[in-house]
Amino acid sequence: MSQLKIVMIGASLEQNGGIATVEKLILKRISPDIEIQHLTSHDEGSKLHRIIVFVSALLALSWRLLFKQTDIVYIHLSDGGSALRKALIANTAFIFGKSVLMHSHGAEFQEKFSRFPGWLQRWISSIFRRCKGFIVLSKTWKDYYVNNLGINEKQVYVLPNPTELPEQIPNRANLTKVKLVFCGRVGGRKGTFDLIQAFANLAETLKERCELIIAGDGEIERGQQLVASLNLTNKVSFLGWINSEQRDKILATADIFVLPSYNEGLPMA
Repeated sequence: MSQLKIVMIGASLEQNGGIATVEKLILKRISPDIEIQHLTSHDEGSKLHRIIVFVSALLALSWRLLFKQTDIVYIHLSDGGSALRKALIANTAFIFGKSVLMHSHGAEFQEKFSRFPGWLQRWISSIFRRCKGFIVLSKTWKDYYVNNLGINEKQVYVLPNPTELPEQIPNRANLTKVKLVFCGRVGGRKGTFDLIQAFANLAETLKERCELIIAGDGEIERGQQLVASLNLTNKVSFLGWINSEQRDKILATADIFVLPSYNEGLPMA
């Protein structure tokens, strides 16, 4: 049996965030009878940098479709401008007669898609309906894409996000302090500031026995200012973005994981 050749297109594997984490897990666990080549279509940086990255991915895909055997184009979709970019990529694959598998992750797709002009919504919907498969993270999202974009329900597959389980569970017995940990982009959508405020509202006797650790990039300075205004400097710490090894060490020593997010697809955190 010949090896199945897939081109995966999505966020930079060096980028922070859930989509890159899912991509790396897929690449790590791929079957030996499948070959996946990853193309970066989005990266953090200036507007010019992001345009260059996207155009480069589109050209690289076109070259592969022209001169190399490719069976499936596998696209990771976020929300907002990602919908337009990924529709253009999918349409390029269709021109070459290739099958497209779309994998939707965007927590705010519904809200941002509704802001597009009607003609653009219809065009993107028509592209998505041509995909061989459309992966979503929950039944709620399946219902949304079927009912609002007209995708055939037989094309839509619910695939919850994967995660790796630790080999050992740490022993947390007889600890004197309760350690709470937040992992994610610091900001309003993830509920970070509400979490800090809720921590401040704990009774003093409880706060004395607790510690809040916030790991992630984003509006860190705003969070630090809020912590200072609530006199929590000695109780709340910001680590910035941490890698997977640092994350595992933090979680191994944590008692409670908190993610008071207002809007998620299915958080990798």
